[in-house]
Amino acid sequence: MPGIAAYNTIQHIAENELYEAASKGIETMSGAGAIAFGILLASAVFRLSKS
Repeated sequence: MPGIAAYNTIQHIAENELYEAASKGIETMSGAGAIAFGILLASAVFRLSKS
């Protein structure tokens, strides 16, 4: 869940734990990107099946 990872990223930044913040930030972006790609793929499949 990207929301939890984003929260942890901000928490690590606030605690000045920059290595952990960067790690969680990359994890957050990866999760969000995977969700966005899944939505894009599903949308494309349904759009092509209508044609």
